[in-house]
Amino acid sequence: NLADKQSRYTAKHPDVVAAQAQLNAALGQLASAKANAKTIAPKPTAAPPPTTKEDIAKLKK
Repeated sequence: NLADKQSRYTAKHPDVVAAQAQLNAALGQLASAKANAKTIAPKPTAAPPPTTKEDIAKLKK
């Protein structure tokens, strides 16, 4: 992981650069997924009206 590589190598080491690039890509994907989730999330709907005895009787017919 990035922290492990950073503790062993300098910031310019190819392993650190690659790990940082992977982290940046993952963060970008996460941000994109969060944005998409907001656009496709269902909107809350109003609760149905309470059922009355008359409604139940109509359904049984």
